[in-house]
Amino acid sequence: MNKAWDTADRASATASKVGTGEETSEADEAEALKVSDQPMLIYGTDGTEDEDFTKIENIVLQDFKVAAARNAFRCLKMTPENVENDPALAGHGKAATRLLVVDRDWKKIKVIEGKNLSSKKLYNAMKASANRAYKTKLDKNVKG
Repeated sequence: MNKAWDTADRASATASKVGTGEETSEADEAEALKVSDQPMLIYGTDGTEDEDFTKIENIVLQDFKVAAARNAFRCLKMTPENVENDPALAGHGKAATRLLVVDRDWKKIKVIEGKNLSSKKLYNAMKASANRAYKTKLDKNVKG
């Protein structure tokens, strides 16, 4: 039932100049933030087994509703450095281990980290993002 995580160095599309330090135009930045076919769930972790990592792995992601809802998302695992180096994600969250729920149009990014790490808060963020992306409400497809 658990959807596999894809690994990525970057979540936003790579436009030719964005993120290189070169001067960019609005067109370059718009190209990097193209609307995706699915909202994204990004798991920022370096794999260090700290308290937050253990909570995410053993509790939050094991929740039935969260696991089922992941099927509606593109699931990416990125290092904290790669999250910060992605121009669309930089500045979203402070903890090394965190979850980011990204709308498919990049207009809303919800960060779940630290004291907010709970399956209920993650599911609610996923539900809000999925409901903006799809015609059918997420709760209709996820029962548990």
